[in-house]
Amino acid sequence: MKPAVINWDNGKPVVHLPKGIKLSNKFTLEQSRDVTVRTLLVDGDQNTKLSKSNKAQTKYRTFGISLAPHKQSGLGNMCAFASPSCVDACLDNSGMRSVWESIHIGKIARTVAYQTERQWFLDRLAQELTNKQRAADANNYTIAMRPNILSDAPWETTGIVDSFPRVQWYDYTKNPKRAGQLRPNYWVTFSRSETNQRATMQTLRNGNNVAVVFASSLGRRFTYLPETYKGFDVINGDETDLRFLDRRGVVVGLKLKTATNREYAAASASGFPVMVN
Repeated sequence: MKPAVINWDNGKPVVHLPKGIKLSNKFTLEQSRDVTVRTLLVDGDQNTKLSKSNKAQTKYRTFGISLAPHKQSGLGNMCAFASPSCVDACLDNSGMRSVWESIHIGKIARTVAYQTERQWFLDRLAQELTNKQRAADANNYTIAMRPNILSDAPWETTGIVDSFPRVQWYDYTKNPKRAGQLRPNYWVTFSRSETNQRATMQTLRNGNNVAVVFASSLGRRFTYLPETYKGFDVINGDETDLRFLDRRGVVVGLKLKTATNREYAAASASGFPVMVN
């Protein structure tokens, strides 16, 4: 059974999640839930992937949108270019998402709203961003916005990026046509997988950046980032998530992250990461 928006509560969509829906690799909903989608933006301080950016500097403050990856919501594919190993090793199964079921319930409800009530979603996002922009102006910082924390949706086609030119948007993608400077305020870093090596090298030769995940056959604590990959400099992408600040034509090195050692070993054997030893 597919989830669907079934009602409205004070102008907000209510999403029905049926019993038995698979929320993630770990969680399956044991009882049906009606979930009201109240807010869309995630503050960087509340997200493991974004919080490192807020800690690293004060000029930018990060926000993002956490939607369900791939086909997890039951409504379409939010990661159309994802490889099989990318799906298996998705960060949706790591960090706090490997512990709290409620995180998955929220992201699936938001994704259903995005897929079925797109205009409401964009209007609500514009409202939230307007409020955040007022706070940014008052406190002298720039909003850094990552709309695809776990998904790979083409936000440049929605008009929302152009509507907020003072917001610095950024993302990762596995769609080679989306890589690079999509708008003056929207930078997208290509992401390597086990199936897109040709696109990886062409993206680098074009002067754009590619995120490459590195792993070690010896285990997580032995993983390191090499100085170069295929002749291109490797920078440390784990220090901050603000990819738009990276110099161009480089590899953004990331260490493989999984919830368990068993998952790390499986991902390492899949071809998704590049092995350093």
